[in-house]
Amino acid sequence: MLNFASGLKIASKQFYTGITSFADGGEANIISDTSINLAAKAETQALRQYATHKDLRIICTVAEVAYCLVANKKGISSLTNLKGKKSGTIPSKSAAYFVGKLLASAELKSFDYSIVSGGVCSAALCSAGKLPYILQHGSVDAIGMWEPTVQLAIDAIGECRIPK
Repeated sequence: MLNFASGLKIASKQFYTGITSFADGGEANIISDTSINLAAKAETQALRQYATHKDLRIICTVAEVAYCLVANKKGISSLTNLKGKKSGTIPSKSAAYFVGKLLASAELKSFDYSIVSGGVCSAALCSAGKLPYILQHGSVDAIGMWEPTVQLAIDAIGECRIPK
């Protein structure tokens, strides 16, 4: 079995002549599920697994993702203004790693801000619990994520405020 992001299904048809099956959703546990031969996921997840499974091989980077931090509160004009504030992201994912590194670049420690868990939204009219929604409704002061969730958050708040 192969675990691919949906866009890789086309590549498997062009470069692999055998029978393939695909598992969608969640993170495939390539370490314990012997039916999986190949997986596609964020490099953060691969590196976390590699720490305890040195036989794991990263073959290639399929896509590089640009992360962005968008803020929705007056008075947030720089990263340091996020001290004591709430940032929405997906804990234990590459987006949370990005948020931590970005805030650390402004000399903020993990205890200087709060992380609020939110979900990915890929189309307009994001529901409750999704990152654009919780930013728009004031549950968080900023979100750190990848596209298209970032653009949907910008659209929801009506302007782009990205702290520098």
